[in-house]
Amino acid sequence: MKHTLMLFNNLYKTKKLFSVATIIQRKNFSISRWYAAPFGNHVSANDPKILVQEREILTKIKSRIKSAPGWNEFLASDSEAIVKAEREDHSSIEELQRQTVEFFHEEKKN
Repeated sequence: MKHTLMLFNNLYKTKKLFSVATIIQRKNFSISRWYAAPFGNHVSANDPKILVQEREILTKIKSRIKSAPGWNEFLASDSEAIVKAEREDHSSIEELQRQTVEFFHEEKKN
């Protein structure tokens, strides 16, 4: 952890900012061969009830991510969710808030 904080401080000083997850991920790759990603868990926490429920409603709702129709965050691993979020074309904060509200209103109707 000390190494990670030193690395983060050095990157901050040189204006080469990365996400903390990226820094931790790089550290885990260099230290251990047992981990393919820093998190490795699923958003659903691998709860079978949630997985079955999300698979059933997968066809009923549209994805929040425009570039990946049919993709469901709750069926993805943490690392998949992070990659999808980072690769998505970002709008202004107001536009993202509006889209989130619309998504949940539509989901509540179904």
